[in-house]
Amino acid sequence: MSLIVTTRQRGIDLANACLNSTAPPAITQMSFGTGGHESGDITTPKQPGRTDPMENQVAILPCTVQLDPQDPTILVYTCVVPKGTLDGYSITEAGLHYADGTLAYRMTFGAITFDPDVDGTFKIKERF
Repeated sequence: MSLIVTTRQRGIDLANACLNSTAPPAITQMSFGTGGHESGDITTPKQPGRTDPMENQVAILPCTVQLDPQDPTILVYTCVVPKGTLDGYSITEAGLHYADGTLAYRMTFGAITFDPDVDGTFKIKERF
């Protein structure tokens, strides 16, 4: 199970973009962390709040975005995690960020680990 929230800032940015007929800031980065779960239970995510920061960010990496080929109302953000980057971490939260580091989305989920010997891939979908 995963829980995702659009941050208050992303909501403001999307509303301003609609009102002003401009594009919202581009999401260019994905972060990973070890927070966002019930105390002592890394398999049970907590619902993030709209103004909650990443609890324990351990890496931030570039990501790409494209339309979901099956549903044009979904953007798919993809991050390639180079082998060894998250070695030793049980990842329980991820975020999407603007180029300036501002958090736009935060996702919490049961713990995952990345194989330290191969590049990993992580995707987050934004539904409109």
